[in-house]
Amino acid sequence: MKNVIKNVIPLALLTSAIIQWYGIGERTYHAWWMWYKFKDTSGDGYTTVSMEMTVETYVLTLLLITCGLLIRFYCQLSLVPRRINVIAIGMLMVGIAWLTLLLMSPFAVIVH
Repeated sequence: MKNVIKNVIPLALLTSAIIQWYGIGERTYHAWWMWYKFKDTSGDGYTTVSMEMTVETYVLTLLLITCGLLIRFYCQLSLVPRRINVIAIGMLMVGIAWLTLLLMSPFAVIVH
């Protein structure tokens, strides 16, 4: 049972990273589209991002990265789950950096 859990957690981390990339990618695509659509008219070329979802994304991503690092350093994983775990951690880090860049750009506005 312990081996099954150790092998399933990296897959769960990878699934979470894919979901994160989808959400951030959708907001990025929307921001790009709004900028393209309104760049020459009203200047309202941005997307809105909810404050609650932004905070939840940061907190959950940091928890998932911590979980992945703990598993990596304290559990003996076989080759495939170990590689999946490393890929998932990398994807989560890139996703959170991508979200940070999007929020720092003029293409996103945080709303309450």
